[in-house]
Amino acid sequence: MNPRFTRITLLAAAVFLLAACTRKEEPAPAAPAAAPKPPPASNEEVWTAEQIAFIREKFGELQPTNSGLYYKILQPGQGEEKPPRAKLCTVHYRGTFLDGRMFDESARHGGPFKFRVGLGRVIKGWDESVADMRRGEKRLVVVPYWLGYGTKGQIPVIMPRATLVFEIELLEWENTTKVPGTE
Repeated sequence: MNPRFTRITLLAAAVFLLAACTRKEEPAPAAPAAAPKPPPASNEEVWTAEQIAFIREKFGELQPTNSGLYYKILQPGQGEEKPPRAKLCTVHYRGTFLDGRMFDESARHGGPFKFRVGLGRVIKGWDESVADMRRGEKRLVVVPYWLGYGTKGQIPVIMPRATLVFEIELLEWENTTKVPGTE
């Protein structure tokens, strides 16, 4: 082997290594700030102070109910009348998780959703919310797991102990009297 070729090869390798060792790398771009993670669900049917602070920071001032539901009126309704128990109510809704991911909405099902209020045919948080609304009212409703799908969830869509967020608009309710269960 030619000694001159060997020296040139070694010299080139040394220059390459020196250049590689002294080269300044550009810093990696900063990752976008992630949304804060919600506090974990408690094992009791009460909100923790940390959870309440989180939902108020995320959604602003909310009104609590005795059951643990939190809500905010986004659009006032008409009049003072609220739907009586067992009336067939028509609503538009959009359901999301605390992180903003949508899991369901009435538009996916071809339009408004109808149910008889106060009969347990929907989650407890819905029965409570809609029974307290006026025609045309739109609410943001934060439903804790004990008023939603409970400790078991609705796998695979809704995990156990999931807090759910709904925008519900009460469009109308029936004015005729019908016997519950004869829809």
